[in-house]
Amino acid sequence: MYVDIKDGNMLLYNTINGEYLETAYVKNIELISQLSDFNNLGFTLLSRENQKDIRIHEFVMNILNNGMGDILDVNSTKNKPVRLIPILNLQKDVDKLIKTENNCVLIGQDIYHYLIELNIYLNSLCTKECPICDEYCKQILCCTRGADFQELPIGVLKNVFDQVSFFVPKRINLLGGDVFKYTDIDKLSDLFQNYNGSIYLYFNYKNYQIHNLLTYINIEIIINFPVDNILLEKVFSSVCMSNTTFHFVIEDEDQYNQSKMIIKNFLIEKYILNPIFNNNIEFFSENVFLKKEDIFSNVISMREIFRNQKMNANNFGTLYILPDGEVKANMNTLPLGDIKTDSLLNLIHKEMIENTAWRSIRNISPCNKCLYQWLCPPLSNYEFVIDQPNLCDIKF
Repeated sequence: MYVDIKDGNMLLYNTINGEYLETAYVKNIELISQLSDFNNLGFTLLSRENQKDIRIHEFVMNILNNGMGDILDVNSTKNKPVRLIPILNLQKDVDKLIKTENNCVLIGQDIYHYLIELNIYLNSLCTKECPICDEYCKQILCCTRGADFQELPIGVLKNVFDQVSFFVPKRINLLGGDVFKYTDIDKLSDLFQNYNGSIYLYFNYKNYQIHNLLTYINIEIIINFPVDNILLEKVFSSVCMSNTTFHFVIEDEDQYNQSKMIIKNFLIEKYILNPIFNNNIEFFSENVFLKKEDIFSNVISMREIFRNQKMNANNFGTLYILPDGEVKANMNTLPLGDIKTDSLLNLIHKEMIENTAWRSIRNISPCNKCLYQWLCPPLSNYEFVIDQPNLCDIKF
């Protein structure tokens, strides 16, 4: 059972079945506080006085009915029972290791395992003029056009793939600009030979071209509005649907309805609907902002709760390599270094120390005043872009 107490309110959450209780009654909070005291080892005495208190009685019965606890007769047990209380105690807690003299050595052990996903922007060139193009990539994984033409040299890219052949991130995403305008696109397949993970190619449907590269990697096609229906039909008739996922960029209800119609008409099975913030706060408030029932819609494990207290599952393990060589942990944060001069291992280590994104958690106001602080999903790109840490309608 997970317990949190804030401002005279208490939450009890069953991490096995998802049931939860809330109370503001002082004596209920005192009772659970005794249970949570490590010295009591998960048990406390329910006095006769407390048993006569109707509000405590109802509270205890709710605990029993929701599978959150047990009652034992003290006369039937010779010794006080022991119930181990889960606590968060990481052996490689970065915040603790940073304070030690040998933090570089300790944090540096096996850190290559931390790299899960690598997003590589091959170039910045694109002749299309999508509305708010530069905002898409700050919110979702998406191509973006740069003001100046930049291109990642094939030699630098080869060096990156040489490094990941030793520690394999699960996924590498290739993006642009227009990836089909990458000068050395025909040489990319040679780089993939020693990489055993999955490779995904992202591009806007307006930039689609037939290329042999598309026959053996995963295709991620971005569809934004307004849609060129004739061009889109040509894309659908040409691509292999089995290894293609379609990403719809949505800013309002009308675009959502158009997306659903396209999905239905073309029998699309693999697709993702991506809301995009463009000062459309009402649309976001109704369709993206978190509601209390959303938080409790799925069972949240104790492992997830502990994870949320130490790392950001949305960002952790991801690096972005930009066409000019800059490397970021998130498209909304400052660069960590330059891939032309820094190794991936050094960049991972730097992110673990400086924490631009991987360990950003809900530890600032108003989230740190909320009972659901560690039950909520981690901070996302939307919080960065909207500049608001609590995208929810929960009142304090």
